[in-house]
Amino acid sequence: MSINICKDIESLKKQFYEININKYDKIHNHSENSCTNGSLYELLSFLETLNKDVIENRNLLKSVLEEDQEFKKRCIEKIKNMLNVYVNFYDYVYEKRQYFEELEMDTKEEVLKTIDNILKFLEKEYLNIGLTIYTPNIGIDKLDISKHEVIEKKVNNVLPNNTIICVKKKGFYYNDRNIRYIRSAKVVVAISS
Repeated sequence: MSINICKDIESLKKQFYEININKYDKIHNHSENSCTNGSLYELLSFLETLNKDVIENRNLLKSVLEEDQEFKKRCIEKIKNMLNVYVNFYDYVYEKRQYFEELEMDTKEEVLKTIDNILKFLEKEYLNIGLTIYTPNIGIDKLDISKHEVIEKKVNNVLPNNTIICVKKKGFYYNDRNIRYIRSAKVVVAISS
């Protein structure tokens, strides 16, 4: 089963094509994958292009993973690079979800629901190739250096030290006998004053 989220993307494109959302078009500059002017339509078109790359990449990855263990040993770096395609694709969609969450627009809930559906679909598809997406539990998970990378600390006298306040990026884990791929989740944690 190949990843194909183009149907959802096409539906969103049709839905929002006529809507003038230029006044909301201020996608954060820190996103290296931002569309040029940040419109929702361009975002969806960009996702469509990325999705094609992910589908092609999945077929390549599948053919390598079906080989014997010795062959896979020789292809470890290649496989990790392929897994990066999935990680980057997921990160891009997730980052845009966070961006749209901050907007004030009438159709925001509908947009977020569709993006959430895309993310859930990707999570299920990624499991098919053994790539698990790890999401820390905010306010419950304690800092674990094997799973989390601290990108910021905030003073919070209510929560205990090293409690996760915010997840900036989710973690990814992939493992078989020869290949290990781990990317820790980037988190904001609490410190007391």
